[in-house]
Amino acid sequence: MTKEQYARQNKDLQTRIENMKIARQISEAGHGLEIQELNQELRSKANQIRMLQSQIAKMEDAYMYNSGFVEGIVRAVYVHFYCTIHKEQSISSR
Repeated sequence: MTKEQYARQNKDLQTRIENMKIARQISEAGHGLEIQELNQELRSKANQIRMLQSQIAKMEDAYMYNSGFVEGIVRAVYVHFYCTIHKEQSISSR
């Protein structure tokens, strides 16, 4: 190979290296945008999870309140019928 051929080949290789660097930068920029989008989606999912956890906690609180309320009513009805039955038994035993 002549000196000129080496010079052209060198220039060609340098051009190819520069093109590869540019392609890599473009690719990295694309990946950077993709990472940003994924981070944003992740934050959105985390917010959705927090919202669902809050709603579940409210539903659990409401259930506990209502179950306590129902237990109180059942207890009151039981006491009422228990007293009524014992009252009737004491009257009938006289």
